[in-house]
Amino acid sequence: MLAPRLIFPPEAARLPYGRQRRLMPLPRLADLPDAARHALWDVDVLASQAANLAAHLPSAGLETALPPAKAPLHDLHHELSPLFPLVTAPIALTAARHEWATLARVFAQLHDARAARAPGALLATIHEVMARLTGDPALRDRDRCASPDRFGRYVTYPAPALIGAQLQRIVERVCEPDPRPRSFDLALLLVAITNCHPFIDGNGRLARILGNGLLNDSATVPRLYLPLREIARLARGGYVLRVRLVETQGDWVPLARLLRAAMRLWHDHLLHRLELERSHAPG
Repeated sequence: MLAPRLIFPPEAARLPYGRQRRLMPLPRLADLPDAARHALWDVDVLASQAANLAAHLPSAGLETALPPAKAPLHDLHHELSPLFPLVTAPIALTAARHEWATLARVFAQLHDARAARAPGALLATIHEVMARLTGDPALRDRDRCASPDRFGRYVTYPAPALIGAQLQRIVERVCEPDPRPRSFDLALLLVAITNCHPFIDGNGRLARILGNGLLNDSATVPRLYLPLREIARLARGGYVLRVRLVETQGDWVPLARLLRAAMRLWHDHLLHRLELERSHAPG
């Protein structure tokens, strides 16, 4: 995630947020309100359409940059977004392209673990991803704090003694066979892994890679990669604030709607790039 330095500005004090981060409960789809479930099913529809577009573009469409927003982005921006840095230049997708390349190397392993509903295999894939990302696949064995924000506030992540069991619960939940949108697992991983913070570094990248892998409906290659780190920059705090609402209040609706808006933005970006390429094609 982008967060630790963007925890909350003073105006967000009305949102409950303590110094010690608590482990969050892991819901099932049925536990979410209708608005969140409907938004996540919409994400799946948009993801399938975006994957078909990305299949015709180099590096799944990640060769380009995201342009800055010309107007407020509905369901991406937040009422507190003006307090976050303004994005005035295109956002390069280099980091997302590296994440996509890592996913491509473990995609078959991830797909097989999910298809077999095998938590142990999925956990092994997580450690493989971390070995590739940071060279250190071991679980965090010491306390870890986020960097203080400009007001000197910070959070302490859950104690190391708690994270192994929570990570096991996460992979077991993802491997459950109940029918659900693929984007539910994306949303769950984005929040639960960064909440648990099981590794010293790379937790946000891990969550995005796993979530994107499970979002793909292909069994062979990851045709789609939603560049959430870069879209979170466009959202100007909107992503971080909505993740915190899940952690502190259990409110999944704003995050589900953000993911739908993010997928729609990415779908439209891919469509625009594909139309440009076809317009410049010879003959």
